[in-house]
Amino acid sequence: MQRSFATINAPVLKPGETYHLANSPVHAAESEKISGNLNRLIELMSRDECFMSFYDELSEDWNADRDDRRYYGGFFKNYYRNREDDFGYDDKIVWQASSDFLDYFELGLSMLGYRSDPVFDLVLQAQSFLSRGIEQMRPTILGLCKRYPELEQRLLEETRELPCTIRFMRYRSHERLGTHPHVDKTVMSSIIWNSDPNEDQRLAFPLYPSDAHDPSRYHPVGCKPRSQPSPAYLFWGAALSEAGYPQPASPHAVLPVLGSSHRYSVAVFWLLPDLDLSDFKTAVPIVPEVAEMAIAA
Repeated sequence: MQRSFATINAPVLKPGETYHLANSPVHAAESEKISGNLNRLIELMSRDECFMSFYDELSEDWNADRDDRRYYGGFFKNYYRNREDDFGYDDKIVWQASSDFLDYFELGLSMLGYRSDPVFDLVLQAQSFLSRGIEQMRPTILGLCKRYPELEQRLLEETRELPCTIRFMRYRSHERLGTHPHVDKTVMSSIIWNSDPNEDQRLAFPLYPSDAHDPSRYHPVGCKPRSQPSPAYLFWGAALSEAGYPQPASPHAVLPVLGSSHRYSVAVFWLLPDLDLSDFKTAVPIVPEVAEMAIAA
């Protein structure tokens, strides 16, 4: 992956901050194609048995490499997953990939004659968006390495791809919260783009750390006029605190999708190599009486 993409509104997420808003690195003209390209992947993965076998073979080959699994935090897998009706989700599709897998996927699609297909464009978009998401997070990562020099070799490895991944999502949820309060298994996460045209916000954070266990105390951020693009959300994951560093994770929740349409989102994650978080529980415990009140509301 090329690591010299022009810096795009790259703020520093400070240690005391829960989140930071930035301009999305996804341009308007590009965003118009994301949903169609992702829908094409969904179509192929649901109807084309030959394509499904091709993709499963590629992903299983990569995921079988234990060294790669360790490098990506012990839990990450390249996968396409239809989570419809799982865990209370309503029609949620997730596709996530690492940079080296995207290169592998691109080569395979070329060999199978998919270069003019929207799914090939999706892979090119994923490569570009991942690069831009990395550049937007890089100043924060450099600041971390300055404070903790021993992290530099793990977070800014020069002999292989950076420990960063990208995730595309399509989902609907009509509950009060699209996902309940949780933290990510990352050093740092960035929701770089979403499709929701409404003026309502997509992500909610607690006002204070002490409010993390009360869903009613999560407040939306990132409100925008319809004429403005959605912001990128940068926030801390749990990897640093789990590795013994004094940086707490940022609990957050995803708000429901308004109306009957899907929401499309793209996220970039910076992981911490050689830290096994495969058994780490991301859900934020909720006070039982508070949870009952939230459900009743």
